[in-house]
Amino acid sequence: MGTLYYDENKPIKLEIYHAPTQGIIANMYFQYDVIWGRDANGYEFTLFNVSIDNPMQEDCVADFSKMEFNVDYVILGRHVQSMDEPIFDICTVKFPYLKNWAFQDNREEERNGKLISCTLDLRKGDPFLETEIEDGIKIALVPYSEYIPARYDTTVAQNTYLRVSANKPIPTNRLMQLVFEFSQFLSIALFSNQSPCKIELRIRQEPRRWAFLLYEMEPSTTPYKVPLVKYDRLADKVPLMLFAWHANFEQLSPICNYLIRSLQHNRFFDAPDFLIIAQALDGYYKRFVNKKDGKDIKKYQLQIERLLEQFKGVYMLQECRIDAEELTQSRHKYSHLIPDDDKMVSKAVAGDDLYDLTQKCIVLLTCCILDNIGLTTDEINICFKDSAIQQIVRDLPPTFD
Repeated sequence: MGTLYYDENKPIKLEIYHAPTQGIIANMYFQYDVIWGRDANGYEFTLFNVSIDNPMQEDCVADFSKMEFNVDYVILGRHVQSMDEPIFDICTVKFPYLKNWAFQDNREEERNGKLISCTLDLRKGDPFLETEIEDGIKIALVPYSEYIPARYDTTVAQNTYLRVSANKPIPTNRLMQLVFEFSQFLSIALFSNQSPCKIELRIRQEPRRWAFLLYEMEPSTTPYKVPLVKYDRLADKVPLMLFAWHANFEQLSPICNYLIRSLQHNRFFDAPDFLIIAQALDGYYKRFVNKKDGKDIKKYQLQIERLLEQFKGVYMLQECRIDAEELTQSRHKYSHLIPDDDKMVSKAVAGDDLYDLTQKCIVLLTCCILDNIGLTTDEINICFKDSAIQQIVRDLPPTFD
């Protein structure tokens, strides 16, 4: 007998209670790969990677009536052998801010003077975007409306859901990977960290039965008022972008993660914040540009100069006026590749200037990522207009020739 505690932004906890009549508590293990359970209403659940919270220590008072465990994942609604077992073929995911990027308004309004009537279909509609990212696996954006009853008001919330579907059951781990891929794409599109808040798992042949995947989910960040990747302007290009994102994800993901993490406004800025972005530019060049042109350029300054030349048509990047030598020497200084008193780092910057240089590098790295998923220079300019990137550039101090 026990209690399972779940709050989406906190670790999952399991308490198992022990009564003397149940025998010796030593029969309990400190770790379980899988635990099956059932609540008082007969609802099934499966727990994965269950480990004891605080093993007994000599200086601790032991409570033999209760054991506390940490749980990595929970599937509510079904008993499953493992996360690698191919069970589900449909996964529907809710993101708090997905509709800020892609949204289909399904309201039909009629106005007659001061009379307003509105018709809204509360059923999940057909996808307004669906694309195959690999053989047998599709992702789709689906409109969904929800009626929220109240005593004095009528409220209808319209949302956009992500749907991942496969032509045959695939492992839950694989579905999670695909959801994470899209989460990172959405983070770039909205230029802020985005995570799911609800994951529903289904089997196509059992339409009336569903399950939910629970784990500690990172809170999403409120996005800038205008998305970076503008769905309305680039809708025809989005399927190709998603396909390229999926194809390059393994190598692109760490670089995008550095960018997304750098967007979180910490209280203090320090040299490691600069180095993360400076090194991400180096990693991008070696993983993608060198592989594409076959020139194997390793000198950092030459890499930056080539990138600045490639994106010379991106207006807001030009406004940054990145000095490749200044960036290179700053990277060398804070990487401790060269002694601080060496003349080779005489142009390295510090303090507010280092922060501004980091912001400029964020603009350049964003150009690289958008180019990697198939956007042209003109389309990158469309993305940057009125976006958070434009705000970054506006906040930079004026420069004079």
